[in-house]
Amino acid sequence: MESHVNKDSTGNTDRSEIYSLYYLKVRGYIHGKIQNPEDAEDLVQDVFVKVFKNLDKFDSSKASMSTWIYTITANTVNDWFRTRKVSSELPETVMSDEDIESAMLDSETLERLSKALAGLDERERDVIVIHYYRGEELKSIAEHMNVSYSTVKNIHRKALEHLRRNMGS
Repeated sequence: MESHVNKDSTGNTDRSEIYSLYYLKVRGYIHGKIQNPEDAEDLVQDVFVKVFKNLDKFDSSKASMSTWIYTITANTVNDWFRTRKVSSELPETVMSDEDIESAMLDSETLERLSKALAGLDERERDVIVIHYYRGEELKSIAEHMNVSYSTVKNIHRKALEHLRRNMGS
């Protein structure tokens, strides 16, 4: 249920109330994605700087406050990962789509799957987890990520290619 944010005496949205209502949620999301606590806390502060800087652009007829803040948070984390490209050597063997699905179910390969997922960039990992674990359609994921359907299809395709390479024996 959406929390209502009050206005101050000048009719402006109460920033301290926004911070109080959403700080723990934003912090939890970011700390769940970013391993380094200092980087994570910097990103939490970056999110609230963006929220307060753009508060006058928030349109409650288009999205709830929590959805708007979540979108800013997710985009901030995605941008952070995008600026840190990590490359690793990939095995030459490639698995088929069917092999990936069965590997996900095979308990002996869960560790390999975990490592392969960790090798994906944040957007690719999010699409795979949301699509296969939560069962959401790619079109729905595109709406949540605020990108086009074709963009999510491309991210999904690239993620599967990376998983094929990373899951090779």
